[in-house]
Amino acid sequence: MEVKEFLEKRKSTREYSRRKLSPVTANELKMAINRANDITKDHGATFKLYEDGKKIADVLDGHAGYDGVMIKSPAYIALSYDFNDTEATIYGAFYLEYLSTIADRFELGHCWITLQETPKDIKKAVFDDHNQEVHYLLAIGHPARKFRWGAQEFSSRIGMESFVYKDEIGNPIDIDFLDQLGLKDIFFYIRFAPSTRNKQPWCFVIKEEENIIDLYLKDDKQADYSVDIGIMMFYFQSLASFSGIPADFELIEADEVDGYRLMARTKF
Repeated sequence: MEVKEFLEKRKSTREYSRRKLSPVTANELKMAINRANDITKDHGATFKLYEDGKKIADVLDGHAGYDGVMIKSPAYIALSYDFNDTEATIYGAFYLEYLSTIADRFELGHCWITLQETPKDIKKAVFDDHNQEVHYLLAIGHPARKFRWGAQEFSSRIGMESFVYKDEIGNPIDIDFLDQLGLKDIFFYIRFAPSTRNKQPWCFVIKEEENIIDLYLKDDKQADYSVDIGIMMFYFQSLASFSGIPADFELIEADEVDGYRLMARTKF
């Protein structure tokens, strides 16, 4: 499945059958996890597959999931990193979303589960083999029922003019101009990228003369949405690669300006 189609159809699965992962599927996922770990270890994040989903769900029930109700799946991929490490958060999110696309290839459902508010002693009881704290899980397994995909699921997605700007934040960009740069399709599909509580807390600024695309995060005093930057980077690079455009982001340390913080930059 092309990444464009995956983004259009992407939906979290919250109900799973009891069917376990086949040995072949589990092995493929482990190889993908090893590939991710080879990269993310330099950024401070690591992944691990747990195939005894029931054990994890039973301990975390009441402490994670949605309103304390744990999403029960036959397997989970754990993402761990040191707390307050922005680089690890971003690259961990980048590759956890990559792993969700691998799961999709095997027709597995998947769903992010945050453990940010889960007591450390509860997490330690489940993930005592981790040197770092586990912050997110990716539930994976065979969906209990098939979903009906449809564009209506994305009716609330913002238009390109609301998150893509020219030269500076707030300066509207012309869609025909994006088309001339070969970026129109990328930004059309990138708006379907998932984000925490569907906040879509990011925007892009295109600087044509410098061939630069800057990725900004809306500053929120109540929460850190750095994880959404990692997810956005993954889909932008995937879509750009599909279009023949190299787009390797470099993380940027910058101060907040007018409610936004520059997080990453790429050339096109």
